[in-house]
Amino acid sequence: MIPQGISREHVLEALARIDRAGVPPSRENRSVVLRHEGKGYPPKLVMSVASELATGRTLPGAAFLTTEAERHLLRLGFSVVRTGQESVRDRKETPRSATPSLVSDLPSNEIAELGQQLVYSARLHGWNELKNNPTLPPRSPGVYAWFFKRVPPGVLTDSCIVRDAATLLYVGISPKNDKTKGTLQDRLWSHFEGIAEFSTLRTTLGCLLEDELGTVLRRVGSGKTQTFVEKESALSGWMADNARIAWIETPKPWVLEDHLLKALSLPLNIQGNTKHPFCVRLKELRRKAIQRAEELDIVQRRKTVFLVSCVSEKHDRPMPASELYCSSWFQKARAFVTRQEGEWFILSAKYGLVAPDQLIEPYDETLNEKTVAERREWSKKVVQELLIRCTPESSVVFLAGEKYREFLLPALMEVGCSVKVPMEGLGIGEQLHWLSERA
Repeated sequence: MIPQGISREHVLEALARIDRAGVPPSRENRSVVLRHEGKGYPPKLVMSVASELATGRTLPGAAFLTTEAERHLLRLGFSVVRTGQESVRDRKETPRSATPSLVSDLPSNEIAELGQQLVYSARLHGWNELKNNPTLPPRSPGVYAWFFKRVPPGVLTDSCIVRDAATLLYVGISPKNDKTKGTLQDRLWSHFEGIAEFSTLRTTLGCLLEDELGTVLRRVGSGKTQTFVEKESALSGWMADNARIAWIETPKPWVLEDHLLKALSLPLNIQGNTKHPFCVRLKELRRKAIQRAEELDIVQRRKTVFLVSCVSEKHDRPMPASELYCSSWFQKARAFVTRQEGEWFILSAKYGLVAPDQLIEPYDETLNEKTVAERREWSKKVVQELLIRCTPESSVVFLAGEKYREFLLPALMEVGCSVKVPMEGLGIGEQLHWLSERA
């Protein structure tokens, strides 16, 4: 029997240990594989190592069944596949660029198995569970499936899969293809807490729920962005109450998505799903909402947002971001922004734009050590996340160094934000004095 108390973090640490030590020949499994970040692992070995990490006691493989290991790993959000193919040791010795665990290289029966696991076996998560767990969804590529306890009005659900009293209506992927970047965590956060402009699913749900929630699509700021304005929060609340998410990690998610669109009834998918009987009606509903937004006046909103850079001094355990950083400068900056009339966020070199109450783990990264290309990509992601939480035309105040501002500042100005850097040119001692006088 598998002991209680084994967490996702214990399993991740077990995978890292197996990567270093390798898989003993006696612990291979040729028929069942845990897949994670393009690699395959024997589930029973993983659970044995994770158990030792969690409890300090060795868990012999004979003490539990493979099916027990599968169920436990699935509950923790991992992907477990029955393959009947080559051994895990053989896969580990194959160069990653050619590993059979890449979906496009898998035989069709294994692709179908991945789809079956996603739809019928992978654990369903609600937003209230995910938003307070920094390790979920995983920061890796994959396919996700949206199940709904309440189906929006008018949606055709004939032949849709129903599981745990929730109906499967939509699947999505991150990244979109091998030329783009993205993770399950980034994409699902954008769907749950974003705005219509950056989420096809949010736009669709808002259009379907307009009579119930008042979600009328409008242009905001410069007029280039369309959102549900103040009703975005109502839509987020509806999704938190009614949506449940399953996912499966896979390096080339677009291949599995194509299989699912052909095999399943997914009424809220549009791209690649034109043969579905609801697709024409949904496209027309969205078209009318977008056209009406173009005809209505632009909604002008201005708010002030403070951006505070992360610092190297941190506590040694996961904490809300506002408490994790412990330098004197950060504490004074935090005191200053909390007294102002506006929202504030932390610019994290690892996590991007972070809300003060977001639970994150300690890390050892700084923008000063990243290349220009990496800083540019980081800035692009932060701008997208920031526009999820505020509109163009907002006033953005930087309490951050040049490396954090170099690409953010011009990008924000380009979308219509006004930008201020009140401590520009001040040394660290002068900044401490400036903050102390105003905190």
